[in-house]
Formats: sequence, C-alpha cells, structure tokens
Amino acid sequence: MPGPQQQITLYFDLVSAFSYLCFATLRTHPLFISKNVVVTYIPVSIGRVIIKSGNSPAIVPGRKSAKQDYLVRDFARRARVLGMPVLEGLPKGVPGGVDSKPILQILLVLQQEFGERVYVEAIEKFYQALWRDGVDFTASDISKRLLSSLNLRGNPDVESIIKKAESEEVMELLKKNTQEVLDQGGFGLPWIKAMNAKGETDTWWGADQLTQVAGFLGLDWPEGETEKGPRIRYRL
Repeated sequence: MPGPQQQITLYFDLVSAFSYLCFATLRTHPLFISKNVVVTYIPVSIGRVIIKSGNSPAIVPGRKSAKQDYLVRDFARRARVLGMPVLEGLPKGVPGGVDSKPILQILLVLQQEFGERVYVEAIEKFYQALWRDGVDFTASDISKRLLSSLNLRGNPDVESIIKKAESEEVMELLKKNTQEVLDQGGFGLPWIKAMNAKGETDTWWGADQLTQVAGFLGLDWPEGETEKGPRIRYRL
C-alpha cells in the first residue's frame, strides 16, 4: 500500500523577494516539477509574522546597512542563476510602504472562484509586476490594475472581486494562514513545510534551504538532467 504523497507547502508574501525566488524554483526546477510532489502556495503577511515572532526585519525603511546592500545584491545574483529578470534595487515602497494584505486577499478569492491554475498564474504575474516590471504597488488603483492584467474567464467584474477580498471571511483566512507559520515556529519568509513518503514533516526558512527539502523528500535528479552540465545544481 503506497504511503502518503510527498508535499511541499510554501508560505509567501509578494513583498518578500526571496519568497519569489523560492516560488520560481519550485515552479521550474526539474528536481521538483518532474516528481510526484504536491506543491501548495499559501499567502501570509510577512509583517505580522515578523512582529508576532519577535523577529526584526532584515531591511528597515529609511535605514541603509551592509546587510541590506548584501541582500539586494544576493537576490539579483540568485535571480540571474534562475534566469529571472528582476529590477536593479528595490521596488517602490519596499520595504514598509506596500500593504500587500489586500492583494494577498485578492489571490485567495481568485483561488476560491477560479481554481488553482488561475491562482498560481496570478501569483506569478503579481510577483513579476512588482519585482521585474517595477509596477507601483503603493498606487491606489493597484488592485484593479493587477486584476485587469489577468485573462479571467467570463470577464468578471473586478470590483466584485475586490469587494469579496475585503470581506471579514477572507481577511480572517489570511490571518489563519499567517498563524500557521507562527504555530510552526516561523519567524520570516519564505517558510517551507514538507512531508515525505513516510508521513514525516519538517520546516525550513529561506530560499537556500530547498536542497535540504529535496533531501528530506528523497528526491533524485531527473534522468539526463545532470548530464546537461553542473549548472542545474546551482539553481538550488
């Protein structure tokens, strides 16, 4: 009798650059997409995770530091390895000036109303808008602009989606998702939870932990991939 299906859960926020790297890797790396691994993407509020866990933000608005400079450079470097075009520097309003919660709640509504494929495609497009295209996420009409960029079936009323995203039910769902990270001991993003074929679970923080996730799940390199050159390994 087969054991439990292997699972990876990525907790993310759109304003988390390294969550974007983790999302892109899980979506494109052959180590994950060619295996029988179910990947789930769950939006959470990074601000609430940091505050409630007692952590301190790595990048503080209005304050320059060597750590901030390094993280911005490291993000761009990792993105190049993945073949992801990204901005030079940080998007407008990041950190501190973008309230991502309304957009995360819109993603939850898209998942409920249009299904997983549309939901995941929307995550990717919203990430690209912020981190690749430099779209101003502080703009008052950003929710309308992002929704209008999607090719949603039936041409739904954008205002109705926004209104539902502002409902108490959806706001509570985002809080519940965020509490899951805190309950697991999380203190930052990306936060990753995995379950292997034995039903064992473990958690990790950071986009650079995916090699450990792959090892925990017992994933093997897809046949032929390593023969293409060592670069594929560096994409983790």
